[in-house]
Amino acid sequence: MNKSSDILKFNSNWKSTTIDKVSDYVQRGKGPKYSDEINDYPVINQQCIHWEKINYKYIKYVKKDYWESLESHRFLKPGDILWNSTGTGTIGRASIFFPSEHQKVIVDGHITIIRLEKNYNPLFLFYFIASPYIQTEMEMIFSGSTDQVELNLPKIKKTIIPDISIKDQNTIISKIKFFYENYYKLNNSLINISEQKIKGKLQKLEKKFLLDSFK
Repeated sequence: MNKSSDILKFNSNWKSTTIDKVSDYVQRGKGPKYSDEINDYPVINQQCIHWEKINYKYIKYVKKDYWESLESHRFLKPGDILWNSTGTGTIGRASIFFPSEHQKVIVDGHITIIRLEKNYNPLFLFYFIASPYIQTEMEMIFSGSTDQVELNLPKIKKTIIPDISIKDQNTIISKIKFFYENYYKLNNSLINISEQKIKGKLQKLEKKFLLDSFK
């Protein structure tokens, strides 16, 4: 994503790499053959993808013959990053998959799966995707100020990311986790306050913190 890398650069002392170089698997989901009935064959769509979690309220289901025709790598594994690649208002959002009530699940064609190698922590990449280093590009796409209409696979694979040790990744993750523990407490306490100025300042604080975390 050259435009975002021109606007924002992470720590100049770090080496850089790309998503495809630290991944075992990067692929968009297939267009599913939906079922009108609730069954044992769930498919995650872009409405399910939220920063805090995967919201299974919006999950859909596919037909048995379609499910059984899928290759094994199409089924999600713990730690897979799910990145919305199309959809007005949802493009650019990401979640990390961990099995819950759905032990076996797939994604539809609007979501890209990123399955990382062992030396790259999914949480580190997730937080980097959530940061302005990547989300600035998403805002440009959403506002129509670029000629992109989606996050296509080549762009995702060539997204520039930090290349640092797993130890340093985990140190940054711990710092960001601590921030969000307090951030969400404060944010929830403002849930009934309509004063947008206060909420706006909190969102600016979040962006600044994520920027500083990767400097």
